[in-house]
Amino acid sequence: MEREKVNPLVFPHVVRFFVPGIPIGEPRARATAFTPKGGAKAKARVYKPTTGKAADWREAIAMIASRVHPPFGNARFEGPVIASLDFFFERPSSCKGQAWRCSKPDVDNLEKLIFDVLTTSGRFWKDDAQVAAVRTRKLYVVPDPERIPGIVYASEPGVTVELCGRLVSAETLPILKPPTNRFLRAKVRG
Repeated sequence: MEREKVNPLVFPHVVRFFVPGIPIGEPRARATAFTPKGGAKAKARVYKPTTGKAADWREAIAMIASRVHPPFGNARFEGPVIASLDFFFERPSSCKGQAWRCSKPDVDNLEKLIFDVLTTSGRFWKDDAQVAAVRTRKLYVVPDPERIPGIVYASEPGVTVELCGRLVSAETLPILKPPTNRFLRAKVRG
């Protein structure tokens, strides 16, 4: 499998880093039922777990990402971003000879956790909605003799993140001007 060519004029900057560790997907939201005081109807409280393996994985990604980016001062991606994610897992003995992982965690949950961490950091982009294309692979860490030509491998579990886009420095972003809409000006005047 050959890597697609990215137009360097449209996506001139590439940020690439590897986070070692066992990849974890974004945990599902949990809900608990409770009855408010006074005997009112039972209600549900929805929450996202903030401790455990996923929290540790989030912390590891945030730490490595903060060291890597930004390579060009305080720039961040503006406009569309192409993301390439390669997740590497330890290969169980029952999967000998296989390079691709086809079991949990789900690809969408793995992507969501990575993108949420990068969005929360505020250093990569304004919103992960800027990611216009994603290529994600789940692979096993395999010994050298078993490697297939054309596939990128890692020597330990983790994730390789590659982001392509146009980095723009905060100093070069346009300064916001006062509203030009006549209705907004009328309200400002009083």
